[in-house]
Amino acid sequence: MKRGQHYGTVIIDCETGQPLDLLPGRDNSATLATWLLAHPGSEVICPDRAGAYADGARTGAPHAVQVADPFHLLQNLGTAVERCVRRHNTCLKPPDADENGIVHISFTEPENQTKEMSPIESRLRERHAIVHALLDQGHGIREIARELHMGGNTVRRVARAETPEQMPNGRHQPRPSQLNPFKTHLDRRWAEGHTNAILLHAELKELGYQGSYQIISDYLRPRRRRRIRIVGPAPPGVRQVTGWMMRHPDRLRDGDREQFAGILGSCPELAAAEQLVRVLRRDPRHPLRPAPQGLDHRLPG
Repeated sequence: MKRGQHYGTVIIDCETGQPLDLLPGRDNSATLATWLLAHPGSEVICPDRAGAYADGARTGAPHAVQVADPFHLLQNLGTAVERCVRRHNTCLKPPDADENGIVHISFTEPENQTKEMSPIESRLRERHAIVHALLDQGHGIREIARELHMGGNTVRRVARAETPEQMPNGRHQPRPSQLNPFKTHLDRRWAEGHTNAILLHAELKELGYQGSYQIISDYLRPRRRRRIRIVGPAPPGVRQVTGWMMRHPDRLRDGDREQFAGILGSCPELAAAEQLVRVLRRDPRHPLRPAPQGLDHRLPG
């Protein structure tokens, strides 16, 4: 009657839906009992969930049958479903996501990918191929130098290089790194999924590495650039999945229906709960399949 301060109790005819009376208060069972005694003949009473109404109905109409209304039955069912979904919330995350919901996809460049070479690189590769071909035929360093009009020291450097990448190309050549003896270990640990450079630095120090963390970070940087971090959509929450389970399947959007089907497919407990909800709802507008024989009407978990 005055929101937040004064409340009343409305008496409604369940068959016609018409209000019959307005009683003062909502916590006094005696008020309802008095009204029922003054209006005998009630056979079925559907009280609100407040305990005072049930007590008043038992006192004022002891022979009447008390029933629950569909709204509160569904509300109780929704509460049980939400509790069940919360206990199995690990099923809501994508199977290939980490604890932060991030899906990591690693890829490597195709082995046969052709990279553009500069004229210098092309000339060095050609020189390396010719020198090593002549060496394989048994020609000596001086003979090759005379034939190719190259200096003897240049031919020796090319001959010592097993691959074209090992040949000096006129640029500053990096000095041997302290990390060289440990690169095999780093490669193996990276392949095993250990990509934290700080932890890898600690491991190498125990193995005798005396270099800095930055050297390890620089060595791993090109590999990090070849990793894709895809942040997928946030997994559905407990309340959202509860809503999907409480709704009729025909009322779900296509995307929600597919996502919900994936969750049920990965969690037998939630799939069993969904079947029980379909049985317990019994909405006349949406005929549901009958309950299987011997089905225990308790939600799993």
